[in-house]
Amino acid sequence: MQSPIRLGDFSEPQADIVIARPREDFYRRNHPVPADILLIIEAAEHSLRYDRAIEGPLYARYGIPEYWLVDLPGRCLEYYRSPGSTDYLDTSRHLTGEILSSYPHLAVQLDLPALSLSIGVVFG
Repeated sequence: MQSPIRLGDFSEPQADIVIARPREDFYRRNHPVPADILLIIEAAEHSLRYDRAIEGPLYARYGIPEYWLVDLPGRCLEYYRSPGSTDYLDTSRHLTGEILSSYPHLAVQLDLPALSLSIGVVFG
């Protein structure tokens, strides 16, 4: 699934998965903007370099709180948070089966052999 997001006037990347704040119109009127977005997830096999060097820093510059890059060949998840002016300040790698303590509103268990994420969202 590709989810368009709006980053400024001239950029509308197609993220694989976007977790955004709830909205009454379910984003039918327009795509999420950075203030709406809690998490972006990209799954990559052949685009890993591009996603690391271009997409990640772009999301950081626009203040997206978290960016996850699922490295399919490496069977791991690269976790980026704390966006800075040019890239994310906090990064880590996680292997399949680990439970991540994500941004304050998400609880996630990673299951890469099955290529699935179990995401529990708690909006307080």
